[in-house]
Amino acid sequence: MTSELESMLARHEQGEETLELKNADLRGMDLSGRDLTHIVLYESQLDRVSLRGADLYGANLSGSSLVEADLRGAQLSKSEFAGANLCGAHLEGAIANRIGLDGANLRGADLTEADIGGAALVGADLRGAILRGTGLDRVLFDRTRVYAADLRGATGLDGSTVVSIDIGETEPVRLDGDAARAWLVDRISS
Repeated sequence: MTSELESMLARHEQGEETLELKNADLRGMDLSGRDLTHIVLYESQLDRVSLRGADLYGANLSGSSLVEADLRGAQLSKSEFAGANLCGAHLEGAIANRIGLDGANLRGADLTEADIGGAALVGADLRGAILRGTGLDRVLFDRTRVYAADLRGATGLDGSTVVSIDIGETEPVRLDGDAARAWLVDRISS
């Protein structure tokens, strides 16, 4: 990490300034446990970055790439990841209430035991994602791709809004309303 970036992060953590970067390249960096509340890293490269246990409350990482990023145990509540690529990311145990994941790619991501209550999953791609024991209370499913998602033991679906899901692997197979909810319930209880 450059000394300039470290200095900007330190000022951000001390509340002296809100760090706003666009197209930043932070690939592979270790930002574990850092206070990154309300940080803006729009359309940035964070592939394989470690944000384990970091506080990203209210952060905006829209359009960013976080392929195989480590977000285990991170605080992600009220953060925005619209259009972000979280393919293969590790979000186990993350607290992500009211996270914005519209259009996000979460293919193969691991959200085991994460709490994503109140999340917006409009157009999100969860194909092959692991959501075992994930808290889904008040989640909005709308055009959410869920083929091969592991939902066993997920909780809170009864409090979620299920408009539609896409269960197709490559070609769209859309289920709406009650049919979509029934499909999700079946995967949770299997």
